[in-house]
Amino acid sequence: KEEGGRRKEEVMEQSKRDGTPDLSLDPPSTPKMKSVVSGLEKFLREWRAGRSMSLSEWESAHGKVDGGTESDALAFMCEEAEAMAMDDMDDDALNKYYDIFMINRNHVRTLHSFAVFHHRKAQVGIARILYEHCLKISPRRWKTVFNLARLEQDNKMQEAACTRYEEIVKAGECDEKTRCDSLAYLALIYQENHHDYKKACELYKQSLKITPNHVYSLDHLCALLQSCGISNDAKQLHEYVFELDEEHCSRWCPYGNSLFSGDMLVKNKTEIIKSLPEDLRLLIIDLLKDISDSAPKTPTKNARERLSSIKSFSSIITAKHLRRNTELKSSMFLPDEGLLTAGWMKKRGWYVTSWRDRFFVIKGRALEYYVTDTNYQNEQPRGTIWLAGCEVEDRGKVDNLYLFAVLDKVAKRTYECACESEDSRQSWMSSIQQVAWGDRRHALERAGSFFESFVSTAHEHPDAHGGSFALGGIVKKRGWYNTAWQDRYFLLKENVLEYYASIQAFESRSTPRGSINIFDCVVEEKGSNGKVWEFTIRDKVKKRTYECACATEKERAEWVSTIRQASRV
Repeated sequence: KEEGGRRKEEVMEQSKRDGTPDLSLDPPSTPKMKSVVSGLEKFLREWRAGRSMSLSEWESAHGKVDGGTESDALAFMCEEAEAMAMDDMDDDALNKYYDIFMINRNHVRTLHSFAVFHHRKAQVGIARILYEHCLKISPRRWKTVFNLARLEQDNKMQEAACTRYEEIVKAGECDEKTRCDSLAYLALIYQENHHDYKKACELYKQSLKITPNHVYSLDHLCALLQSCGISNDAKQLHEYVFELDEEHCSRWCPYGNSLFSGDMLVKNKTEIIKSLPEDLRLLIIDLLKDISDSAPKTPTKNARERLSSIKSFSSIITAKHLRRNTELKSSMFLPDEGLLTAGWMKKRGWYVTSWRDRFFVIKGRALEYYVTDTNYQNEQPRGTIWLAGCEVEDRGKVDNLYLFAVLDKVAKRTYECACESEDSRQSWMSSIQQVAWGDRRHALERAGSFFESFVSTAHEHPDAHGGSFALGGIVKKRGWYNTAWQDRYFLLKENVLEYYASIQAFESRSTPRGSINIFDCVVEEKGSNGKVWEFTIRDKVKKRTYECACATEKERAEWVSTIRQASRV
């Protein structure tokens, strides 16, 4: 296994040097899957070799191409493979894809589906080859063009993505959904990478004219409003997005990112925008008026009433000083009368696994627990469980204790609790579930600003997360824009990794250059050139990877070990 792992790393390093992606699929889980994986990798090598060929050259080398149709027998098999993949039955899905390619390795529908399969697994090189081969056979398959553009946008190939989005927008035969999606993501590039908010607004206006309540356009516009300092209206509009799309909490959201975007919001730092250009101000006013007018007459949960105040927002924009507000207001979601909201339960820690008595209280969006029930209103809690985005699970009865668990889907953590009676357990589970579901539309905002709330909790209650870890020293860091290695002073405290320009900056109490919430992050050792020993920290919430390096292998091992340990607290 170790030899195989070293070989795979060598292949990946070689791929980076020669610009060709690694085509190794996940190792086969059973001997039966070995031939399937081997066969699919062979097809992938052929498709990669044909990247530089035209369709006629490909046909000369491999025979006449039959792209199939959307409704033939292979398309039906492809639907079965997609269903298996959605149910996490990867081996069965790979088997089905292999069967299809053995019959027709150029079936367009299956090529697109197989590309999406790898795209979702973040296997970018494989997905790109499949998308490109699909477009070689069917150049005007606009959904494939859009997916390839999204892949390029996510991997910082913005110019290539822009070209593809513009091609889709200009295509006369493209369906409305794909055209509007492309306009929304093209606008996102203009606002995030070029800071051309006027151009972005024009694209949103164009998209919303085609589809008045286009979710991606409205969601991306929320991020633009937040970036311009119009936070109240951004939040109102984002609540309207939740009304239109109940599954929005499970999707990537630029507005959620805008609530917490690196250095700008460290320690609640705010950004003041003194004024907006007049043409941009008028364009935003006109755009939001159109959105308010086009709100459906009978949406769920009175969404139209939620948007009613948006017509008066011009007074906010014309204010002399516009302040960015990143604090989420605490709303009260009380369980039904008769259900428990305070009382004693047992809690099992992740490190000390014995049961301990804790006094639990539901406060607003959180479930807090204390060591005692005397004067708890004026004391700091021992810990806090944020209920937005949580689920409750019955764990049965063990040793006369009635167990249940609170599953935090945002922080990826499980809290185990126990009651002394079935009635008590059912009451607590109902109370927690009602608060969690009543507050579910804030779960995504919590994910976007999770670092902010976690920092405040960790520093105010040092024992709330099971202990503390401390490590400091000089570590090299590579920026996403300036890719040269820069010396930074890193300090790990609790679950927060801060980095400063120098140790002098830290000692003078300067604001850190950046902070990384390492809770549930993935830390991996990388290669070495003999001068520096590299490792990466992958933040699964913000979907960002930080590249770091140490001067010695021993230092790297110490940092990796300590960060991994702290990330599980």
